[in-house]
Amino acid sequence: MSKRQQALFIFLVWLCVYPGVVLLAALVGWLFPDAPVWLRILLSTGVTVPCVSLVVLPWVNKVVAKAQGQSVAELKRAQAKAAKRAGS
Repeated sequence: MSKRQQALFIFLVWLCVYPGVVLLAALVGWLFPDAPVWLRILLSTGVTVPCVSLVVLPWVNKVVAKAQGQSVAELKRAQAKAAKRAGS
C-alpha cells in the first residue's frame, strides 16, 4: 500500500470513527448518567468496535480500492504483498 493509500485509509477511518465515538459516548452518558466512567467506556466501545469492524473498514476498503482503480480483492492482494516484502 502506498503512502497515499495509507493516508487516505487512515483519514477515512478517522472521519467515520470519531463522530460515532462522540455520539455513542454522549448517548451512553445520557442514558446512564450515574454510571462510572469505565462502564460508559465499556458500553461505548462495545458498540463502536463491531461497527468499525463490520461497517466502516469494509466501506473504507471499497473507497480506497475505487480511488486506485482496483477491486477490493486486488487491493487486499497488494496489501498482502507489501506486508510480505516489509516482513522479509
